[in-house]
Amino acid sequence: IAFQTRMSFMAVAPRQTHLIGHFVFARRVPSPRFRKIETMSAKNVLHHFSLEGEDELDAEFESWIREAYAVGRQEHLAKKSP
Repeated sequence: IAFQTRMSFMAVAPRQTHLIGHFVFARRVPSPRFRKIETMSAKNVLHHFSLEGEDELDAEFESWIREAYAVGRQEHLAKKSP
């Protein structure tokens, strides 16, 4: 299942006992919760995760959804005012 606004920013796939997926961020976010991090381009970095239980849907995970959504809207590409 892919989540998309202007571009895809998150995907998930159900497995027998857990959920796997990835976020697209404009930066590398180091965390032991990510199984793998792949740099696709300077502003597109995939962060692979696996969810084993509902308790992992915490404030940190929610902040990652928000950040990835902003990347999907390409807000990171907007010109910054001087």
